[in-house]
Amino acid sequence: MEDELELETLINQLRQQMTLAYEEKGTLTDACVIAISQELDTHIVRAQSLKSKVKTEVDVSSSSTFT
Repeated sequence: MEDELELETLINQLRQQMTLAYEEKGTLTDACVIAISQELDTHIVRAQSLKSKVKTEVDVSSSSTFT
């Protein structure tokens, strides 16, 4: 499984790339900016899913100790 820190690093790198692409192209609707944005969205969703899964596992294990 991908390390959460590696995923966070990748997200930050893509954010920087998207910012630079926007500054270079001057528009958010440029194909390059959109492509980076879509890739960034994919990784953000993965990071949120990982965090949600970890929280759910913690919640489940916590509640099972009370039964």
